[in-house]
Amino acid sequence: MNIASQKKRTRYQTGLYVTGIALLAALLFLMGAMSFLNQQFAKISDDTKHQIHLSVRLREVYVLSTTLFEMETAQRGYLLTGNPAYLQPYISASTRLPELLEKLDGLADLHPDVKIAIAEAENALEVKIPELHQTVRLYQSGQREEALEIVNSDIGAKAMERAISQLNVVVDTIRRSRNDASADMLAAAEHRHSLANSAVWVLQVCAFLALIQIVLLLRARTRYEKELANSESRYRAIVEEQSELVSLATADGILTYANPAYARSFATTPEDLVGSNLLDHVEPSDVQRVKEVVDRVIQTGEASHGENRMVSPDGREMWVAWTNSLQVSEEGKRLLHSVGRDITAQKLAERAQRHSEEFLVRTGRVGGVGGWEIELATGTVRWSDQVRKIHEVDQDFVPTLDSVMLFFPPEAREQAEAAGTNAVLHGIPYDLELPLTTAKGRDICVRLVGEVETDSSGQPVRLVGALQDVTERKKLQDQLRDKEQFLRELTDNVPIALSFTDMEGKYQFVNEALVKRLNRPREEILGRTRVEITDTPPEFLREKLDGVREGKIQNFVLTEAASEGVRLVQTQLLPALDRDSKVKGFYATGVDITELKKTEQQLRELTEIFENTPDLVIQADPSGKVQYLNPAARELLQLPSAEALGSIRFEDICSPDTKTQIAESILPIVRRAGVWVGEASVLKADGQSSSRPFRHWWPYSIRTFATGWSIASSNASAACRASRSSDTP
Repeated sequence: MNIASQKKRTRYQTGLYVTGIALLAALLFLMGAMSFLNQQFAKISDDTKHQIHLSVRLREVYVLSTTLFEMETAQRGYLLTGNPAYLQPYISASTRLPELLEKLDGLADLHPDVKIAIAEAENALEVKIPELHQTVRLYQSGQREEALEIVNSDIGAKAMERAISQLNVVVDTIRRSRNDASADMLAAAEHRHSLANSAVWVLQVCAFLALIQIVLLLRARTRYEKELANSESRYRAIVEEQSELVSLATADGILTYANPAYARSFATTPEDLVGSNLLDHVEPSDVQRVKEVVDRVIQTGEASHGENRMVSPDGREMWVAWTNSLQVSEEGKRLLHSVGRDITAQKLAERAQRHSEEFLVRTGRVGGVGGWEIELATGTVRWSDQVRKIHEVDQDFVPTLDSVMLFFPPEAREQAEAAGTNAVLHGIPYDLELPLTTAKGRDICVRLVGEVETDSSGQPVRLVGALQDVTERKKLQDQLRDKEQFLRELTDNVPIALSFTDMEGKYQFVNEALVKRLNRPREEILGRTRVEITDTPPEFLREKLDGVREGKIQNFVLTEAASEGVRLVQTQLLPALDRDSKVKGFYATGVDITELKKTEQQLRELTEIFENTPDLVIQADPSGKVQYLNPAARELLQLPSAEALGSIRFEDICSPDTKTQIAESILPIVRRAGVWVGEASVLKADGQSSSRPFRHWWPYSIRTFATGWSIASSNASAACRASRSSDTP
């Protein structure tokens, strides 16, 4: 070998080494690229599963929202109509609710915002759900007004708004998560595309280097065959591991290939499926239609997309969406290539959604609730049949923004327009009760509810909402308000202090008399105990409260400090029982007896004066029958006790002259002036007359004289002062 040949060989060897190293580097790059692609495929699979998981969770939240609306709609329908048919959807929704709430708890790990929103939603539902159950129970027990009062308090409505608002937060968060997953998948696809371009470039380099190494053709061919086998193996692995159902079948439906996913769907193996007929797994009523699809694809070669039901070995129905195409084998045999995707869950959800929508339509028809929407871009207005019925328009009526607003009076129209504008600009939903005049001129009251829907970028695209005829409910509310006002005026205008107190001793109702007596605004009294408001000793009230809580009526006199001094209040506590005869609180009445006690004391003092005075005090009723003689008079007439009065008449103890005097002058003066003062004579027990200075009073008169004695009576009365003459008894 000469020097030139040696140099040529060296150059060849050097080139061989260089190309070998370059090929090795290229192969290493390809191996790394394939590893990265495998990781990307795995990530795509995980992202796809995550998206499916998020979609399922999102559907669960939608189902929960729908269930809540079903419960509220059924409750309102039952309360408004009293029709027991509403209870069936209400009970059905109530039965599903615990499972849906349990699933809702499972969403808390998705995102911190979801966890917070779920907690807020559950707090609101802890108010709303008991309110729904309580109103239904009250209505069933005949307490319709109490049930409507709870509904009209808006506590449940506000709780429902908070719950739906928080569920919307959950939905938005899940949507964002799903959008983020989609963005990640898109980014991964871009990376794969870039890597594929690089791999193509490297393959071109490899091909170029392979040409240089033509001497290694056999070796290269072996390596190529090996790589081809590996590629086929990878392709088969990808096909067999994917979730879609893949199969090949002849024109008469005989399966020649089925991937593991296909076999798993029918609880068997691919080997057992090969040789069987694909129609054996098709739901009998769909077999003819599937046959027609197979024949059309085999004969025309045109791809077909469709859905049909399959039946699993255990009899379970399964919906599959198929893409069927023609594939020709190496032998030229026409085969049906099918790729299917299990859409059972989607179909069940659609069926449930359809049933739910049909139920809502029926409920809306019965409860007078309809739906509407406005496309913001075009201004197109869509009404449900129930909305048309509420407006009393024909079916061919085409609503527009302008024509819709004309059904409202000017002031209500401004409210509706302002609420809609606020919803579009700021995303604030609204719930209004407005007057409306139908196409037939009938004035009604409607509840208008609306909110804005946005696209994926957050831009508002439409206004959607509901319209309900609440005319009858409004009338009921007005009647309830009138009754409440009547009861309030009635209780506030009685002089007796009235109140209702719960089991903790806190005032739940007070009338105006008690407000004035406590000298505090009503707002400061309600929700507080008497001990917190006044200086009443807690030990004294505790004993009385314990007694009434045991169901015992309590009667006692309560001493109260007032600006004008101490007041005495005759108090009675009456236990209030629920339908189970359990004490739920108590009613209290209070009568100020301070003046009565003072009057009783004065009467006692006056009686003591009459009983001890030497003057004669005689009291007779308008007919003249003697009602009272003081001791001095009884001594004069020699009557031992008051029981000995018998049927004595005033004229029996008067002399004939006095009788004439009474008829002619005394009684006319008494009737005119109220009192007569003068001298008359009475008959003693021995029949002798005794002249006495007399004073006569007219019924219901009270007089006090300088002599130091007085009288108060509802009867005609007379008194005489004892004479100092010898005939004084």
